[in-house]
Amino acid sequence: MRKDLQRAFALVMVCSLCSGLVPVSATASVRTHPVVPASAQSLIVTGESTADADPTSTPAPRRLEDDLSAVRFTGTWKYANQASASGNSARYSKTVYSAVSMSFDGTGVAVVGQLGPNRGRARVYLDGVSTATVSFYAPVHQSQQAVFRASGLGAGRHTLKLVVLGSKETSSTDTYVHVDAFDIDGVSARTGKVPGISVQEADSRLYRKGTWSMLRNSSAYGGGLARTGARGAAVTLRFKGTDVIWYGRKGPSNGLSEVWLDGKKVAMVSQYATATVNQRVVWAATGLKNTTHDVIIKSLGQASVPSGGTRTDLDVFRVTGSVLTALRPAPFSYPWKTYIVIDKSSFKLYWVRNKMLVKTYPIAHGKNNCTPERVWRIDAKYHTSPGSVYGPRKMRMFKRVATSGGYRYVFSAYAIHGTNQEWVIGTQASHGCIRMYNRDVLELFPQVPTGTMVVTRK
Repeated sequence: MRKDLQRAFALVMVCSLCSGLVPVSATASVRTHPVVPASAQSLIVTGESTADADPTSTPAPRRLEDDLSAVRFTGTWKYANQASASGNSARYSKTVYSAVSMSFDGTGVAVVGQLGPNRGRARVYLDGVSTATVSFYAPVHQSQQAVFRASGLGAGRHTLKLVVLGSKETSSTDTYVHVDAFDIDGVSARTGKVPGISVQEADSRLYRKGTWSMLRNSSAYGGGLARTGARGAAVTLRFKGTDVIWYGRKGPSNGLSEVWLDGKKVAMVSQYATATVNQRVVWAATGLKNTTHDVIIKSLGQASVPSGGTRTDLDVFRVTGSVLTALRPAPFSYPWKTYIVIDKSSFKLYWVRNKMLVKTYPIAHGKNNCTPERVWRIDAKYHTSPGSVYGPRKMRMFKRVATSGGYRYVFSAYAIHGTNQEWVIGTQASHGCIRMYNRDVLELFPQVPTGTMVVTRK
């Protein structure tokens, strides 16, 4: 009799996996759920609201929001700030093999998501075992729905993982998987250090615009956070990598901010919460191309609810990749968007692109201060012999000459080039040319288009 029940259960599971649906109820066995005792009951449901549970039968489950560091997202996910979502936030993805996982100590777990007409399917793994395929599809949007639930698990540590399949029901218009929260009969397990590199709120590589206050907060990562309530105040992070997470404080005094990624507004987020909570994900982007990215957080100085505050709080950024120094506005006032400034007194070359200071390089200039102070234009570029006096690259500066009709640019002997005498950098050493470290001129050369303006000044 027991073998017949096991075969029947296996047949139900196979049919449901093929159809994308999950069985409404089933009796677990050691064969199908090795971590569950044969006598335990495991209930798995699709589309059942967590509000349907009888509060008198078992203790209320503990809600684990998507913005906690204990919930780990891998692959490509986007962050959604939604008033209808649990905790006002959720994540969504349709990229195959993108996954979310969490661990807990307890006897039951449910995945809470948003159903809708453009939703797809995901595979559920419980303690490493492929357990079910769930569908997030519904003809109309339904928020905070339990798309999967397992109960009667053996006491102890369990791990649940949800993997995006990229498949869907016939009636669905797309394959999005929308994860909101987890309900656990137990407690969340510690997951160790959050992966990635920490960029604290006071890191000198960040660029802060407007009025920000640095506050001590023992509940924040690193013991502090940056705060502003000023409209237009912003902070910029530059990094090369694939993932970035903004952690901050949420509470009644917090309001709205915009998030810009690589020059495009990608989200409007709210840090409002009825009770103060720290170390929460405010916004995240994963699965980006492994290139250089700029993230700008702009405070709107605006409340997200009538009685809420307007603060924006930055605790820490977590980056998968390497952290770069964010671009600053050029500390000069010249009429061009892109140009080079040679500052002779400080022995510095400033590279400005789109009115932003990209980088500052050390240089050498003319003996006895013989490099003229004037305006030039890069009108020729050369690949020179690495062993020559010019190093591997040279950019010739044509001098600007006033005419009755404006200006013209004439050939000169002056250039920006490398050097094989690195010890002269920071001194007056040339016949008037601008010398750079070879590694620096190799980096700068491909960025500078012909026609770039140059200013040499005292």
